[in-house]
Amino acid sequence: MISLSIIVIVTVIIAVQYKVDYGIFIATAIGALAYPIVILRERYLDTPELDILFDNQNYPELYRPALTLIELPSGRHRNTRIEIRVVVNNKGSRTAKSCIGEIELVERSKGCEGFTREPKVLQWTRSTKPIDILPKQKATLDVAFSELGLALPFGGQCSLQNIAQIKAWASTTESIMHPQYRLQDGFCEGEFRVRITVYSENSEPESKEFFITVGSTYQDLKMRCTSD
Repeated sequence: MISLSIIVIVTVIIAVQYKVDYGIFIATAIGALAYPIVILRERYLDTPELDILFDNQNYPELYRPALTLIELPSGRHRNTRIEIRVVVNNKGSRTAKSCIGEIELVERSKGCEGFTREPKVLQWTRSTKPIDILPKQKATLDVAFSELGLALPFGGQCSLQNIAQIKAWASTTESIMHPQYRLQDGFCEGEFRVRITVYSENSEPESKEFFITVGSTYQDLKMRCTSD
C-alpha cells in the first residue's frame, strides 16, 4: 500500500511539472488505487461461507432416506439401506473449492469400543472426489449407513451386546464399497458423539457436532444435533 501511494505522488509531480493531460493522470491514479481494492475484496470480502444443515424432522427423505439397492445388470433387488446425510450450504459470494468432509469421534457410550478415533473422510452423495460448491448452492454429504442383514462381529467390546457387532458404518468410500474390510469405520450399538467438519481450499472450515444412535436393527440408525 505504501509503494502504491508513492506511485500516485510521483505521478502527480510528473503531471504538474510536464503539464501532462489531467485526464490521463486521473485514469492512471484510479487504476493504481483500484487494483489493491480488487485484491482486498477478493481475499477478504468475496469469500465462500460454508454451513452444515440437518433437518431430519421436516425433510426425512433428504436427510435420512431409505434406499433400495439394485444388482446390475440384472436389476434385481439386492438389499435395503438407511442413510444419514447432511447438506452443506455455501452462503458466500465465491465458489468453495475442493471441499471435503470429515467425521471424527468426540465421545462414545461407556464400555463401547466401536468406531475408532482417527478422522475419516466422508463421501459426497454424488462424487467420490472433492467437489466445488458454487455460491448460494448446496451439496449433500453422506455421513453414515446401515443395511438389512449387515452386521459383522469385531474384536472390541460393546456394553449393549453379548457378542460385539458392527451394525452401521461411517460413509467413507471404502466402507460403502467393502464394509467387511472397514470395521474401524463401524459403529456398534450405542450412542456416539461425532464432529463433522467441511474443509475447502479457500474458506474457513465449518464444524458441527451430532449424536449418532445405533440400535438392534438397521432401521434404528438415527442422528440428531447436540443442541436438540
